[in-house]
Amino acid sequence: MTSTRIVIVGLMGALLAGWAGDVFDRPVWSLAIAAVLPTLITLLVARRRWLIRVPAAAVGIALAVLAVAYLNEGGLADAGNAVTSGVGRVLSTEWPSPARADLVATIALIVATCTASGTELARWGRLRLAPIAPILLGSVGVIAMAAPRGAAVWWPTAIALLAAVLAALGPAGPLGDRLRLLRGERRLLAVAVAVGAVAAAVAVPLTMSGRA
Repeated sequence: MTSTRIVIVGLMGALLAGWAGDVFDRPVWSLAIAAVLPTLITLLVARRRWLIRVPAAAVGIALAVLAVAYLNEGGLADAGNAVTSGVGRVLSTEWPSPARADLVATIALIVATCTASGTELARWGRLRLAPIAPILLGSVGVIAMAAPRGAAVWWPTAIALLAAVLAALGPAGPLGDRLRLLRGERRLLAVAVAVGAVAAAVAVPLTMSGRA
């Protein structure tokens, strides 16, 4: 069950990475690495102590940012700029931002951090909705940096559906049993509506001063 929850949150991170493509003037599929790599690392060290999990997550984030920078014709300097001044650089460019290595690495840093945080929280089955929080925060950041474009409705909708499934999964019990009981979960409808409402609310276009 823990692995299932981690994978679901990882898929939410992948959707966030796809949504983040709205920041740029062209699709940047390499951003998927920023969700996939932290998820795989969390799965590998899920049963280890936090003294191993935390450094492993940090390494995963760093490797994801570096890989995305290199895949976009950048290097170590661009990955470093993403950490030190990346957000300011993105917000200082006109929309859509050019798909420069340092700017793409900045978005990769956001996606990787949100995914790593969410997958770590997904280990705790009793905290059903906690893994959604980092993804939600990342969504708000993506919307802000993609302004003034209108909302891409299907991205938050897909994230909301996965969040509803995550909330319906119990902390224990075989996955097959939980899936058979999923239809009878009256709470699922309420959770889906609530998460959908939040997603719709944060998907409102934002106007950022200093961006055209």
